[in-house]
Amino acid sequence: MTTAAAAAVKQDVRIIGGIQTLLERWGRWVVSGRPGPGAYRCPLADLRGGGVPVSMLDDDDALAVDAAFGALSAYCRSAACAPERGLMADAIWLMYVRNLGSYAKVAKALHLPRATARFAARDLVLCGEQWLAGRLDGSLANRS
Repeated sequence: MTTAAAAAVKQDVRIIGGIQTLLERWGRWVVSGRPGPGAYRCPLADLRGGGVPVSMLDDDDALAVDAAFGALSAYCRSAACAPERGLMADAIWLMYVRNLGSYAKVAKALHLPRATARFAARDLVLCGEQWLAGRLDGSLANRS
């Protein structure tokens, strides 16, 4: 591997790590403002320092991620999207907003065929992350 290729791989890893952190914070932002069971705060958990996690994302950035996620959802419903990629938005929602935490749980929630479900869920989440990273590439950097 050449040094240029190694640098490109490191940059890709940095971008994906950054988008995962951004999506985790966005997921907390969504849950913290949603009425209903997701926003319930357990008094005992509050005493222990738990409860609904606080997002470390300001509203402007969270709304930019929200808009990108909306575009991903629209793309997944369109005819331009390949059928095997039509569940990307659902996989992202399950992984980061519902916070299922594992590809196996995401696969089960999406009712994927059992033989390769975990790998299919992983591919859907990674493709969704990369799609969102591309969509958000300049929009959040240009705010600073």
